[in-house]
Parts: sequence; C-alpha cells; structure tokens
Amino acid sequence: MPIYVVGPSTLVQKLVSVGVNESLIKPVTVSELPSLPGNSLVVIDWSVIGPNLIINRSGLMRVNVNSTSFRLIRELIRRGDFLIIHRNASEAPAIELALATAWLGHSTRA
Repeated sequence: MPIYVVGPSTLVQKLVSVGVNESLIKPVTVSELPSLPGNSLVVIDWSVIGPNLIINRSGLMRVNVNSTSFRLIRELIRRGDFLIIHRNASEAPAIELALATAWLGHSTRA
C-alpha cells in the first residue's frame, strides 16, 4: 500500500530513517489529495495545512471550518483515509482540535 506524503522532502527522509520502505512513499501535493483512492494512508506535514486552519484569538483556539484545509481534512476522513499529521509536540493541541472537529463534522453529516 502506498503512503502518500504531503510536505517537505525532510518528512520523506524521516519516514525512511524510521524504516519505511522508500518505494512505498509517494510524494503528492495538497491539490492531488482529492484524486487519490479512498482508504489511502496519508501523511501531511502540519506546516502545509495549519496556517489557515487554526484561529487563535486572545488565547482561545478555534478551527476555521470555512478554510480549504478544513474541508480537505473532513473529506479525507469521510472517504476512509488514514491520516497522520506530522509536527512537533507543541502543535499537538491545535492538530487534535482540528482533527476532532473534522471528525465530529463528518460523523454528524453521515
């Protein structure tokens, strides 16, 4: 099964360094994600989708549910893709909030 990776080449290098067979890794762009087969394994670097996804006002984080990135994540979840969002631990609360909101939005529409 291919592993579709969206992000810098350093992300691909990290996957290879932890033992992922390089022949399974398929670098793609964000714009290619909607055309991938459903039930895919997708690794996305947070730096690619995060900037317009989270709104932080006065210390209160909110997900920009009108952003293209949010709609993309929600669609990937809807079609059964396994998503891994890569970033450092300090970004974990924002990533968790975005994924939980997308999952909730998906499950309430199902």
